[in-house]
Amino acid sequence: MAYFIFVRFQPKNYDFDSILQDEDIKRLQHQIDSIAKNKEEASNKPKIYPFNPNFLTDYRGYQLGMSSEEIDRMIQFRATDQWVNSVEEFQQVTNVSDSLLKEIQVYFKFPEFAQKQQAKAKTSKAVAHLPKKDLNDATFEELIEIKGIGEVLGKRIIHQRNRLGGYLDLIQLKDVWGLKYEVRQELEQRYFVTTPKEFEKLDINTINVIDLSELPYFDYELAREVINFRQLNQGIDDFDDLAKIQDFPYHKIDRIKLYLVINK
Repeated sequence: MAYFIFVRFQPKNYDFDSILQDEDIKRLQHQIDSIAKNKEEASNKPKIYPFNPNFLTDYRGYQLGMSSEEIDRMIQFRATDQWVNSVEEFQQVTNVSDSLLKEIQVYFKFPEFAQKQQAKAKTSKAVAHLPKKDLNDATFEELIEIKGIGEVLGKRIIHQRNRLGGYLDLIQLKDVWGLKYEVRQELEQRYFVTTPKEFEKLDINTINVIDLSELPYFDYELAREVINFRQLNQGIDDFDDLAKIQDFPYHKIDRIKLYLVINK
């Protein structure tokens, strides 16, 4: 007896999703191959470490993609014992294009002192374009815009101004505790002080103890010591004589002279 088994065959159907998956795999493989190729090319390139462009050599310039003319301009410039202290100055000397400069400037490493000098020059240039203003009219908001002056120092500057009844000279900023010399210089570039027309210095040889005690930098005890010294010496001939008074704040004599005069 024979048995027959019938099997129905159907033509193979290609799923559209499968085709898409195959394309994705090919695309992904192409990306992987590209990354591997780029990595291999990068590894074959000589590595460039950050350097001071003032010491540019022919070989280093070639690595950066500079032309021989551009390299020569830099070398000739250095032969005159001159230095470039910024990316902008490097371009001025070599005449490299903006596009090349953008690529190679990441390798430049200027000395720290040159960077500070350049930053200071930019700040000074920017400040030079700002109109100066009387410090006695400066607002708190304007003061804290200055680098190095925060809310605390801004309040101290205004408090000192109020205590003095207005600044007579920028030198009085020395008395603002915590105000650094560099910040005072910045203030002096932006501000000035106008002495009031009605202000008049008082004669140290005729002033009485009460009026003297009401001046900045004096209290009643110090004023009495000065008057006693004046009487004992039959007058004061020179401000240096005040250094002979015990506990006299002679380190503030430059500010004290703003309020007093010696008439003989």
